[in-house]
Amino acid sequence: EVVRIIRVIDGDTYEVLAGVVASMELVESVGGRVLKKQVEKWELVTMHTARHTFATQSLLRGMPIEVLQKVLGHAKIQTTMLYAKVVEDLQHRTMRQVWEELPVVETEAVPGPVCAVVPGAA
Repeated sequence: EVVRIIRVIDGDTYEVLAGVVASMELVESVGGRVLKKQVEKWELVTMHTARHTFATQSLLRGMPIEVLQKVLGHAKIQTTMLYAKVVEDLQHRTMRQVWEELPVVETEAVPGPVCAVVPGAA
């Protein structure tokens, strides 16, 4: 089930949050007591989390970092590069998981050249 939250602003209709429907348990420790409360996921979305998600997803989908810099209004590319670091870390973790799950295969020596490019050939 997909729930869409629609907002009308100046006569234009906008889909605000799509698919953020599940509730979750929020746990806080206050004064040595543990307080638990059920909240809807969409209630936890802030401008900061939405912006961060937009930036990260834009990079994962191939948006050039310079374009994202302008979209986000960052004066320095280094600020935008923080999002690229998150994407790079995700890619490294994913690659490591894939390689760690692969079975080790014993093979015999490969006959002939291993490199397809012949050294010195032009």
